Amino acid sequence: MTTEGRAFVRNSLLELMFAEPVLSMAHRIAHCVAQCAGTPEPWPELLPAVCAALSQGGGQGQVALFVLEQLPTYAPEMMASNAAALLQPLTDTLASADVRFRVGSLKATSAVLLVLESDQARAPFAPLLQPMLGALAAVLQAGHELEAREIVTT
Repeated sequence: MTTEGRAFVRNSLLELMFAEPVLSMAHRIAHCVAQCAGTPEPWPELLPAVCAALSQGGGQGQVALFVLEQLPTYAPEMMASNAAALLQPLTDTLASADVRFRVGSLKATSAVLLVLESDQARAPFAPLLQPMLGALAAVLQAGHELEAREIVTT
């Protein structure tokens, strides 16, 4: 496949992922998107599209958070090199009133932190510790103990 063909497939997946109304299906497409991000060929449209979806919230925001949660598995270098650009969107999503959205944000933020190899790289994320703990508390207060357990053990 040509470079142009791969770019077309990637961008089509991105559009499909955000257009899919069924969250479980959108997560499957998001997993494919994360896998595609792991190829050596750059994908400059990915993170801007994900950040734009985060600002919209709702189903698109949840799918965007799921992509961020999956990316470290397939594209850790991409995540590490773009962590600073994700700081503000993650800060905003951790403050959401929607507990499910905060869960996704907590998982995505944790995933980003795991790819940062030095204290210096993690330092800008230190102010997120309190909102992360607040999100975990909100999950527990909402009665989602299994979800909280998954967050803490991953």
